[in-house]
Amino acid sequence: DLCCPRCLFWTTCKVLRRWNRHSRAITGAAKFYVLDPGSALKPHCGQANVRLFMQLGVIIPEGVTLDVGGENRTWHEGKVLIFDDSFVHSVAHNGRSRRVTLSIPVWHPAIYHRFSGR
Repeated sequence: DLCCPRCLFWTTCKVLRRWNRHSRAITGAAKFYVLDPGSALKPHCGQANVRLFMQLGVIIPEGVTLDVGGENRTWHEGKVLIFDDSFVHSVAHNGRSRRVTLSIPVWHPAIYHRFSGR
């Protein structure tokens, strides 16, 4: 694939494209999400409950919260937070520095078997 060598995050790209027993669980493009201090993502939701989002905390300052279905969560650097985007969710950034997460959409476990070959 010609995309990864030209990519700024080529090592991340290479790891995500590596075939393994979980590869079929990924259902879309992995993305880095960057959010500046004082920013907010308005409440929104996905179209169906067929996927979950795994979000790896890359740079996580104090004061950033994720609200999913009325429950508040926070990211932690080096840890993965998983949520169902079919629930209304929003982000508030009241911290002092940029927040960065790596978001990877995966099939919901209730339907993953349809795509995994099991």
